[in-house]
Amino acid sequence: MLDIPEEWRKRLEPLIADHPIRIVHLAAQDEETRNKYQSDFRHIVDYLAYVRNKERQKLKEYMGDKRRKVAHPMEYLDLMHAFTNDSRYVKIAERLQENGKESEEINMCIMLDMLEESGIEKGRREEMSHGICVLVETCHEFGVSIADTISRVVANFELPVNEAELEVKKYWETGTVLK
Repeated sequence: MLDIPEEWRKRLEPLIADHPIRIVHLAAQDEETRNKYQSDFRHIVDYLAYVRNKERQKLKEYMGDKRRKVAHPMEYLDLMHAFTNDSRYVKIAERLQENGKESEEINMCIMLDMLEESGIEKGRREEMSHGICVLVETCHEFGVSIADTISRVVANFELPVNEAELEVKKYWETGTVLK
């Protein structure tokens, strides 16, 4: 039990329940056992098992199955974010809230599509940032003024002037250019 002074122990012991705690390794359970779980918890347990066993194809098929429904999407996404530390789950939750669908049942396939869209958008932003960096480096090397470089970023990347200024200055002032 707890390491507490003897005088306190006598007074507190009757108030403290001494129940055994059983720990279940959810990810290590076989498919037959996992099939016994109900609702959204089943999705979590299956996810853990597929990740633990490095069964990426099974996980992809599972997530893409339109028959699999998540009854409590906000709670599910919150838990998935906690497990994976992947901010895309937070963004999906925000999108569901924006659309007023945070309490509606959603199928796994739609959630997977939302994850994929999020990844594609992230890739576009990274590619645009890389392109801006290359443009700034080139302009800087050829002695183009910062104002003209900003104008080129506005024209080539269709950014508002204030965003283009921030992007150009980020690379121009720090000297962060591609090597």
